[in-house]
Amino acid sequence: MVIGTGEWLLIGIILLLVFSASRMGQLGNVLGSFVHGFRQASRGQGVVDVQGKRLDEPGQPPRTPEA
Repeated sequence: MVIGTGEWLLIGIILLLVFSASRMGQLGNVLGSFVHGFRQASRGQGVVDVQGKRLDEPGQPPRTPEA
């Protein structure tokens, strides 16, 4: 079962009736920013390497990592 152009047009009209045109624009913006962020993350751009560090108790010398 393939959805043709007429069905997509009908779905779009129903969405415009249910949601206002301004909300449809906001939905498009949110969806676009999600896709943009997903593409950047899949390319590895903007990835921050964070390592959890254990806080030592006050007054104790810093611990060295064990191999």
